[in-house]
Amino acid sequence: MRVSSNTLFCSGTYTLASSITIDRGVNLTCNNTILQGNDVGYGIILSNPYVKIENCVIRDFAYGVVVNSDYNRLYNNRIQSNGYGMVINGNNNDLANWIESNDYGVVINGNNNEMRNLQTTSNTRGIFISGDSNQLRGIDISSNTEYGVYLTSGSTSNYLTSNTICNNAVDISNSGDSSNTGQNNKCDKTSGWNDQGTTGCTNKCT
Repeated sequence: MRVSSNTLFCSGTYTLASSITIDRGVNLTCNNTILQGNDVGYGIILSNPYVKIENCVIRDFAYGVVVNSDYNRLYNNRIQSNGYGMVINGNNNDLANWIESNDYGVVINGNNNEMRNLQTTSNTRGIFISGDSNQLRGIDISSNTEYGVYLTSGSTSNYLTSNTICNNAVDISNSGDSSNTGQNNKCDKTSGWNDQGTTGCTNKCT
């Protein structure tokens, strides 16, 4: 399904037979419409830049949302019960969404992306970062089975600030270098992670 102009969906549930693709510069507003999959394929694939997607519920796909392009804005979407909730391969994207009950919540392979506010909770794995210079700000990253945030050995200069990262098996695991850092985060269980000026996180969960 191709969305080629600004589109407002009527509220309801739509079972997708094929992925949604969106043209450059187009806004998609779902009005809390449920985009329903059958545990295979892709919900939304972004290959064009400057797209805005908001207020969608995207669930039961192998991949909920895959962003291969730059300068997109995804706000107030609920991405639930997918294999991979959101995969960010592009750069300079602005993300503020509810990511819940996926196998992988968010995978960030690109650079200079910002995730802020809202929640990444109750996934098997929370946020996986292999890219550089990404920011996580003000997010509730809690109750993920394996980890809240995992930074790979090749990742550099990622910055976490004012996040609540609690009740995960490991709250933050950093296999990258010390340029992955942050400030004013709340967590208890870390591996290789230090907020600036302290060991572990600035604040404890309890």
